Amino acid sequence: MPACIIGLLSLCRAAQNFPEMKYGSIWFVFMIQFDGNDDIGRGNGRSPIFNLFTIYACSPVRTTAAAKGDEAVQVELEKPQTLNGIRGAVIFYLLAYLLSWSIWGTFIFIPQIVDFAPLLIMIGAYGPFMAALILTRAAGGKGAARQWFRAVFRWRPVWRWILLGGLLLPLLIALVHLVLYRVFVGTFTLSTDPPWYWAVSVVPINILVLAWFGSAVEEFGWQGFALPRLTAQMHPLLANLLHGVLWGTWHLPLYLSEDWSGNHQAIWLLYGITLSLAPLMYWLTRRANGSVVPAILLHAATNLYTDMYEGEEVFAGSLADNFVAIKTGIYVVIALVLIVATRGWLGYKGADRQ
Repeated sequence: MPACIIGLLSLCRAAQNFPEMKYGSIWFVFMIQFDGNDDIGRGNGRSPIFNLFTIYACSPVRTTAAAKGDEAVQVELEKPQTLNGIRGAVIFYLLAYLLSWSIWGTFIFIPQIVDFAPLLIMIGAYGPFMAALILTRAAGGKGAARQWFRAVFRWRPVWRWILLGGLLLPLLIALVHLVLYRVFVGTFTLSTDPPWYWAVSVVPINILVLAWFGSAVEEFGWQGFALPRLTAQMHPLLANLLHGVLWGTWHLPLYLSEDWSGNHQAIWLLYGITLSLAPLMYWLTRRANGSVVPAILLHAATNLYTDMYEGEEVFAGSLADNFVAIKTGIYVVIALVLIVATRGWLGYKGADRQ
């Protein structure tokens, strides 16, 4: 699988559409340092484990004399200077796979700890987030990691996109599901024990909880680290399609666990979701000037609404019939509309866009 990832990403270098955006050669030096000095090259005070991933990336750096506004921050995120380009993306995907699959493999291959599978599934979902943090800090230190996190986790300037991603789009999907269910399946009734409005009233809180303690946290790595590096070297549409394949493949080991909520869906539906959802997530992130918060909330909200249809807290009985297929169909339609409306650029605002 790692070899396949390297092959896919290497082939995509031949399809680069932006020759003027190349950064030149990048050299990677892996070093183990044990002394506590602060100077680069003589030790940086990090633990030996962290220094095992110490990577020095040498590439031209664009500077801006004027103060950076939201637009400048987004262009910077789209053209990252730390572990940039295809090589940075390859290292990230490999490390994300390694971290997540190692954690998930423990309960898949060690039956004695299967009772901890739900917890380990949640911890494994942090693999892309941790891979982004590790690589950013390894290349630029604590300051670079903090700067990256502040850039991708901004709330205040992007409220309308947060509402769109975390509430309006998932609500649209939920309403369409109810209409289609009523037309093609039959009537449904609301729960009275407990009252349905109790469950509905805590939806915003549950979305925020799932954003941090569910699979949605993976968007820090996908949208905040991987895609800026892919789109700096290839067309945004091609980058998102490639990411959709890699994102779907990242989930595959979870099909071996009965505790994963998505193991009932067909694999082709999984790839349908990731391939169509990737452009939507990317567009939301770009519209929010690089903040991944709207994408995280959209991911968390759609997962929550799926659970609500399959449970009996809101409806007196499961409404999960064909829900995944309906959700996938809506994502495909939205993705196609975005692709046509943006001519495939999906909100990309790079200074070198042609």
